Amino acid sequence: MLSSQQLLAQGCPDATVLVGAETSIPAAAIPCESGSSTFYAYFSPNATYYNEWVSVFSYKGGGAGDAFTVQLYGPFENLGSGCLALSPTNLIYEEPSMTYPTFSLGTVEADSLVFGKIYIIKVVLSGCDNTLSISHGDVNIFQPEISCSDCLPRFNPPVGKYVLSAWVKEDGVSPLITSYTNPSVKVIHPNASTNEQFYPSGSIIDGWQKIEGIFTIPSDGDFELQLLTASGTAYFDDIRVHPFNSSMITYVYDPLTLRLIAELDERNYAKIYEYDEEGKLIRIKKETEKGIMTIQETRENTFKQ
Repeated sequence: MLSSQQLLAQGCPDATVLVGAETSIPAAAIPCESGSSTFYAYFSPNATYYNEWVSVFSYKGGGAGDAFTVQLYGPFENLGSGCLALSPTNLIYEEPSMTYPTFSLGTVEADSLVFGKIYIIKVVLSGCDNTLSISHGDVNIFQPEISCSDCLPRFNPPVGKYVLSAWVKEDGVSPLITSYTNPSVKVIHPNASTNEQFYPSGSIIDGWQKIEGIFTIPSDGDFELQLLTASGTAYFDDIRVHPFNSSMITYVYDPLTLRLIAELDERNYAKIYEYDEEGKLIRIKKETEKGIMTIQETRENTFKQ
């Protein structure tokens, strides 16, 4: 992993700080010149992997940081020679950042990194005063193969009653409407003469309205869900189907940090988890019929003399 990673605070060869696999770099440690700033990091893999990735987050003033480009160079025999050879010839991967409401993100990945070699990460930001967070991960080529006996069987629902639940949002509609009329979910049974169709109902919560219904599978076998809209554009999310005499709880994880960001209860209402830049849980919100409400908030302050 990244036990040997070091971040370079003042340019490629000048200063080193030993850090862990996920490290926050304050804006003061990132040199700025002519309205832009550049930051370097390097690491040496502890084994040969077929895939390694590096993610860079940018924050600024409580919101998204400036746009940036993250580049991965290598392999090099040592840091000194690597710093002198950052050229297109040694560029493995390059990715521009994408900006979200609270952070900007750039991710690079590469195949077949070599054990014992040096790889250099270069981050070029379009502005100054950014806080960076750099993470690194890998997938080991020596992971055992999963045999077919370990795979989940095909889902073949038996005869019975089932509960369908989903959330839908219409694009470009007036904020004054109280219910969506265009989207629906249709359940099609290949061996049945009739099908069910369900429409949104209840309150619109933060732009989303719930679709819920009970349908019966008349014979063993497949069924089909069709996500429909009579006109315009509609977005569907959190689609669930489970037996009528059961309950279901589902979880949503951030694909990069793997942190839990939402938990959907038996009624398909979300509990939302929010984290600060260091990954600490600071707020829990709950989706209710009256809207999204904060149910827990935590703040930490460090006293400085």
